[in-house]
Amino acid sequence: MTKQPEISPHPALKLRHTLRGHGSAVYRMALSSDGRILASPSQDRTVRLWNTESGRLVRTLRHGGSLVCVAWSPDGKRFASGGGYDDKQVTLWDAAAGKRIRVLGEHDEIVTGVAWSPDGGRLASCSHDKTIRLWDPAGRRAPRICRGHAASVQGIAWSPGGGQLCSASWDDPLRLWDPKTGESRRTLQGHNSLIHCVAWSPDGRTIASGSDDRTVRLWDAETGRQTMVLEGHTNWVLSVAFLDAGRLLAALGRDGRLLLWRIDDWAQVLRVDGIGESSVFTNLAAHPTLPIMAALGDYYHEIKIWEIDFERLRGAETTAQTTIYVNAKAVLLGDSGVGKSGLGIRIAEKEFRRTSSTHGAQFWHFPTDRLPGLPDGVQAELTLWDLAGQPEYRLTHQLFLDDVDAALLLFDCADPHDPFRGVPYWAKVLKKHAPEHAQRFLVSSRYDVSPVTVDRREIDHFLGLHGLDGHYATSAATGEGVAELFGRLLAAIPWAELPRTSTPKLFQAIRTFLLEEKQRIRAPARRGSGEGDSQPANADSRPAGAKEQLIGANEQSPSVDSQPGDTGSQFTDVRPQSMDVNTQSGEESPRRSPGSLLPMDALRRVLQERFPEGKATQAEIDTVIGLLQSRGLVHRLKSPSGEDQILLRPECINQYGASIIQAARNHPQGIGAVTERDVLIGNIPFSGFARLPAAEERIVLEATVELLLGHDLGFREMGYLVFPSQIHVTRVPSPAIEGKPPPRAEVAYRFSGAIETIYASLVVRLSYAEHFRREDQWRYAVEFSRAGNRLGFSMAQVEEGAGEIEIWFEPNVTEFDRVTFIRFITDHLRTKGIDIQGQIRLYCPNCDEEVKNRAAIERCLADGKLAIPCQFCDTEIVIPAGVEEHCRRKPALGETQRELKDTVERRRNTEISAFRHDRQNYLDNLSPSSVVKNNQYSKKIEKISTSEMDAKLKGLRKMDTELFNKIVAAARTARAQQVYVSSPSKQLFSNDGILKAEYLIVAEYISRADSEELAQLIKSKEPVSYATPELVEKYWLQKLGDIAGKDGVIVKIDLSGIG
Repeated sequence: MTKQPEISPHPALKLRHTLRGHGSAVYRMALSSDGRILASPSQDRTVRLWNTESGRLVRTLRHGGSLVCVAWSPDGKRFASGGGYDDKQVTLWDAAAGKRIRVLGEHDEIVTGVAWSPDGGRLASCSHDKTIRLWDPAGRRAPRICRGHAASVQGIAWSPGGGQLCSASWDDPLRLWDPKTGESRRTLQGHNSLIHCVAWSPDGRTIASGSDDRTVRLWDAETGRQTMVLEGHTNWVLSVAFLDAGRLLAALGRDGRLLLWRIDDWAQVLRVDGIGESSVFTNLAAHPTLPIMAALGDYYHEIKIWEIDFERLRGAETTAQTTIYVNAKAVLLGDSGVGKSGLGIRIAEKEFRRTSSTHGAQFWHFPTDRLPGLPDGVQAELTLWDLAGQPEYRLTHQLFLDDVDAALLLFDCADPHDPFRGVPYWAKVLKKHAPEHAQRFLVSSRYDVSPVTVDRREIDHFLGLHGLDGHYATSAATGEGVAELFGRLLAAIPWAELPRTSTPKLFQAIRTFLLEEKQRIRAPARRGSGEGDSQPANADSRPAGAKEQLIGANEQSPSVDSQPGDTGSQFTDVRPQSMDVNTQSGEESPRRSPGSLLPMDALRRVLQERFPEGKATQAEIDTVIGLLQSRGLVHRLKSPSGEDQILLRPECINQYGASIIQAARNHPQGIGAVTERDVLIGNIPFSGFARLPAAEERIVLEATVELLLGHDLGFREMGYLVFPSQIHVTRVPSPAIEGKPPPRAEVAYRFSGAIETIYASLVVRLSYAEHFRREDQWRYAVEFSRAGNRLGFSMAQVEEGAGEIEIWFEPNVTEFDRVTFIRFITDHLRTKGIDIQGQIRLYCPNCDEEVKNRAAIERCLADGKLAIPCQFCDTEIVIPAGVEEHCRRKPALGETQRELKDTVERRRNTEISAFRHDRQNYLDNLSPSSVVKNNQYSKKIEKISTSEMDAKLKGLRKMDTELFNKIVAAARTARAQQVYVSSPSKQLFSNDGILKAEYLIVAEYISRADSEELAQLIKSKEPVSYATPELVEKYWLQKLGDIAGKDGVIVKIDLSGIG
């Protein structure tokens, strides 16, 4: 204990004691139930017990390893501790005697939290090993293990009645558990990043959580509904706690910022910056009823005990003026050309304007009139999104609907062949992703000009078939039916149940400025993309109020980075512009949009000028940008120089992403690939949108590639970006080998959703898993191997938005690998798809016929039968055990799945890092000096005929000659056209053999698997690279020239005719 200073950081806080004594960092502390003793675990391998009234050290308990967390039993006689990296044990201690009672057991990794049940009969612990364990404190029973989280579990909290347990994890969702069964009851989705902490209110009605997304979120414990979002933190929220019998909520940030809110009106009543040091395992040890709390002091090994003036805080003025608002999201969905944009303009801007098809998306953001059910002081806002209907965008948008509150599904009522085209797809996607409360309305637009071909009976049948909530006929041109539709839309949104956001005035000011900047670039961007030809010249000619409604409006699409998701798959009519970036001349297309990147330095300067009374810190600016990015309103990027930029039109990412994938789709060999270099320099077709200025475009293209890779939509291979869903090479059925028929499907899965995107990400993830080696791929079919045996799957579309994957194996694939392969696929389908239905395929061992009677197979499975008679020859066919049964019998299968998922994450991160490294190589070759160099190197190339090559090889018997022969053999195996040899010496051949050289094998397409196989064939560490002909001139020639230098030589060998 030391003498405390006189100065307090806030009138409601009084420093009672500063505690020193630990020799290393102090982690997650806990106060006893009577508030008199504080237990502090430390990296110094001790737990210290402190008297909070006197500040004196009561005793020190020594442990064999570092400690991370402690928790007191309800009676205050015992406490439990969780071990760190060198311990991992859950230990029970006698507080009065200062002795270890027992070690209950251990986790596989660091123990991050411990919590006693309210009756003291159970102890819960959580860990980096992704599990929660429920222990019997008496040590009589083995722990119950709760599995379900996919990442480290950081916090746990019991409900006041002990009937439920809530966990916070780095895999984002909170989970509610049944402690009796260990089963997960519900997940709470809403945070946009890792969750660090969780707390239960004393009345059991509310759960609070804190996250890396810098928000505190409140949840209804009974329904799981998110009720409140609290903004104000500028770094990770590490700890949350209810104080004053639930009247106050406290939250501690990674930067030491302490915030307190009053529960009754969610006003922020206390803010202290730098209350103390913090680390990822720092917490706020606050008593639920007594006015006392403990936090780290000025150093990691120092603790401060604070007294809190509850009375002052209950009646305090707000620390920062707070705005409370609720935002609802509605979407316009449908195929391209059905009138979504016209209807959106009519609703939001109260006018009619002809538009071309939307590319990406656009949105309107505006306040609404006061709505019933919302208390005074709560602002209501509506964001109406118009999502592009082209195939390349519909798959992008389908995973950005998880927070939609209402949807309008538009159809062409005049289409005589398929009027509801596209609507069933969106209905399925909304069923999968939209919240339960989101109502979906069928809308026929252009009602005034389109002759109706669908009668009321057909519409009613369609509504019932797809579970839609009503039909409305509208005309954007005349306004007919629009007011009625908009009124119904507002009434359908449960405003009183939507989560409200409490945000400081400064945050709101920054948010408003960025949205106004988006509005400022809206009109020029429109003109650049050819929209708005019929818009009145005078913007003020819009109806009164429309201008105010448009504040913050902008053409927009959800950012790929803001949520887990996918990008487009099918593309049509993408053509180069008449003028494009010319890699030789550097000329640009005149059709460019105005600048859409706002440099961070410029933003800081403007904010300082506009708000001198409340200077915004960088952390506050970063926080607001992050919050806006999580809603898809802006996107943060880095320029090549490392400068932070804010992309005000993040729909550009979707537009450029669609162009990249379209370029891959149009590869002349049908391999679904585009060279990385062409993407990065903008040397691919762009159409349908106004391109960014060249400097901005390059930054956005780089970011887009990273996001495509980060979302498993493609992979990098030998200078290409490959997108599995864009491969169009047709697979030729495998012939029988040695009299044996080709493998047949053993199991199939039907599913709904964005089938092409689901397929693409499955291929990428399996390739990254490395347990199975990808061998070859075709249009919607891929082949892997394991220990030399082949296995694979194919996909077919069975109807719009629904597909079927068939999985096959060669006979020698082991049961373990079969189950591992199937389980990986089914886990992926459950995560990405909906309505998953599995079907085993049974074949008679006698007559080789397939059992076609699906009903009979399902009946046998339901009855638990182990065999079914063949319908052709009555031979008994054994029904194999299901995947889940195999996993239950062999826990190692589950562990393998976790290892594969971890490998996928590591490999993805490695690929993105490698891309960042390689992209500079591509861009370095754009300078005029590089072009001059390439011309010089071209003149240095010595072309050798096959006969000259044979003559030179005769008589040479040294090792380098043997290596060269191996390389030529490998090149022929790869069906290569040329081999380049580059040497720093003019005399490549000598009596001693071929001098030291580097080799480049040139073939139309070499996969990573091919290159690995060729490397094994060569069995040498000598530098051998692989390239396509189109990359030789663009990229590799300079590298070969750099190796050759001024005195060296580059030899180009034509492989045709070499025996």
